[in-house]
This record gives sequence, structure tokens and C-alpha cells, in this order.
Amino acid sequence: MLIGAHESVAGGVDRAWPRAVDDGCEAMQVWVRSSRAWASKPLEEETVQAWQTARRAAPSVRAVVAHSSYLVNPGTADPELRDKTLATLTDELERCERLGIPSLVMHPGSAGGAAEAEGLDRIAAVLDDLHARLPGVAARICLENIAGQGTGLGWRWTQLAGILERVAQPERLGICLDTQHAFAAGHDLRTPAGQDEVLSAFDDAIGLERIAVVHLNDSKTQLGSRVDRHARIGEGELGVEAFGALVDDPRLAGVPALLETPATEKVRPYASEIALLKSLRR
Repeated sequence: MLIGAHESVAGGVDRAWPRAVDDGCEAMQVWVRSSRAWASKPLEEETVQAWQTARRAAPSVRAVVAHSSYLVNPGTADPELRDKTLATLTDELERCERLGIPSLVMHPGSAGGAAEAEGLDRIAAVLDDLHARLPGVAARICLENIAGQGTGLGWRWTQLAGILERVAQPERLGICLDTQHAFAAGHDLRTPAGQDEVLSAFDDAIGLERIAVVHLNDSKTQLGSRVDRHARIGEGELGVEAFGALVDDPRLAGVPALLETPATEKVRPYASEIALLKSLRR
């Protein structure tokens, strides 16, 4: 795994690169526009140039991915929210393409009070519309498994597989595997044997080759809680040993593996956790 973290873009998206270097990242995740507002300033060419300059100055950071806005909901039945979701995802993928970011992580969304199949149909339809709008874009959406709160979709492997089966161009999609979300959804990753069982079930349903990103998060909540609460590595229900087995798993070699844990320091917020994870690799 290429170990890293979600880095701040405060002061400009290019500022994430030196922060990633300071934390000891081999990979990083960033926002490419506001995560909690529909409106966002256009991506100026000088910003793209500053990003590329900073990237060249950070060769130790070998991979970068982006995370989509928390506001988007491809599973919605509300026409206005669907339009906003599609416009935001289009903008985000275009920004990723301009910045040379290959993957945009996205929560599949919520079906509200609708049946699961109807929600999966809606998500697939939004993705089909998105792909139709951007036929030549190489950057792809990576569907992230969720913890299973409320009516959210994507906490069962079969739900993610259902989306892939419904879209017209499944080859344009990847998967982001979040450890805390998986654990909260009932997938026990605490032991090597448990991880083998979980990954085998994932492989049967979806295929391990689909995993393009991993989120390395410990869990404040218990197995099967269906509650999304991240903890720092070794301070949650999963524990250090679980991550030792994960970062050494050859089935996930070369995949960007990113922390989204609570930051306790303003400077180098993830340095100690990244050093710990690196030390666990054999």
C-alpha cells in the first residue's frame, strides 16, 4: 500500500503537496472544490500551474486521489438535488482531469424512503448521465462503501455490485474500501482470518481488482453498529494488529491507502500515524 492521508487545501489546493511531504505521505487525498457548499470558484489556470509545480517538488508523494462533496446524493428522488449532484460531480471530475487526479471518491447516496432497487437504479442513472457528459475524461468515480447509517446505500457488497451491474460503462468506475465503514457495516477486519473472509466475499461480489483506493480508519463504534465514527489508528475497536495485516496484504499492494482520522495536531497532523503504519509493513 501507498500510505498517506487526506491533506488540507487551505490557502490553495497546491498547498496540500508540502503538507503531504511533511506528514511522510506516499499518497494523499484532497478536495478539488468546496466539500460543504454547492457554489465554488472556477479552477483557474494559474491554480493548475501552481498544483503541477508543487507536485513536481514532492516526488515522495506517488499517488493522489480526490474526494467528492458531502452534499451530493445520486440516490435522491428530488429533481433539484439530482441536478445539483450531477452538476457538482461533472465539475469535480473535470477538475480532477485538469489536475491529473485519476480517482474521485464518492459516497453512493441515500434512497430516502424508496426500495433498495429503486435507489440503485437512480444512482446508476446519475452515473450514466455523468459519463455521457464527459465521454473523453479518464478520471473516474470510485464508489465508497458506507457504514450503513439511515437509508444510505453501499454498506453491503451486493449494493455496490448492483450499481456496477446497472451502469452502461462499469469500466469507468472503481471502488474505495473504507475500513471503519466496513467494520461498522458488520465486516470483521480485526484478524488476518477475518480479513481473508471479508476480502474473499468482496472478491466474489465485485472483484478485488476494482479496489482503487483504501481509507484506513479505526472505528469508535463496535462491529455492526452501522454508525460512521472514525478513530485514530490503534485507538478504536479495530486495533493496531488489524492494520498491520492490512498494510501487508499483497492483494492491496500499490493501492493508495489514506487516513481520514481525527487530526490532533495543527502541524504534521498525520505524521505519527503514517510512521506507525509504515512500521507495520514487513
